[in-house]
Amino acid sequence: MEEAIGPDALVFDDTGFLKDGTASACVSRQYTGTAGKATNCQVGVSLHLASETASAAVNWRLFLPGTGRPRTAGGTIRCGPPQGCAR
Repeated sequence: MEEAIGPDALVFDDTGFLKDGTASACVSRQYTGTAGKATNCQVGVSLHLASETASAAVNWRLFLPGTGRPRTAGGTIRCGPPQGCAR
């Protein structure tokens, strides 16, 4: 991908995925530009290669909000399917 695009810049961006209900992992009330307000959502953070003629997302991660999330004994955030959902 890097050879095809010949990137001039690395671009980081975030995108809010609005959520209503309890069937999605890592949902929390936070501000998202997608809605223009604080609401229940997931946030994806992406890395793009960009040039004057092309761009492409080369990596995505789900943002794990720190507040209100259960933590393991080691202090890491526990995030996964809600209880009762099939894995």
